Amino acid sequence: MYMLEEKDLKLIKQMVQEVIEEEVLPQFVDVYDRFENIDRRFDNVDQRLSRIETTMVTKDHLEDRLSDFKTTLKQSGGRALRQIKIMASDLHKNGTLTAKQVVQITTA
Repeated sequence: MYMLEEKDLKLIKQMVQEVIEEEVLPQFVDVYDRFENIDRRFDNVDQRLSRIETTMVTKDHLEDRLSDFKTTLKQSGGRALRQIKIMASDLHKNGTLTAKQVVQITTA
């Protein structure tokens, strides 16, 4: 059986180190650089997403606002309809409109 001497072991160790430094480590550096680039891109995406989230309107908020707007429109419409009925009635009293015209205006 053949035994390796100390100098042989040192030579093997040196050769393995050279292969690692010349062949393996550069590949890891390249992979590391790629991961760094990906990490920076994710940071940019996170920043953009944060900006979007701070300016985004939620569905619940939008539904509440639309409901308020609908109520406001109904109130405004009802108020306008009452004013039209009052005006039609006054015009009928003055003889400007006939009863039939008042009915047409107020039921349309």
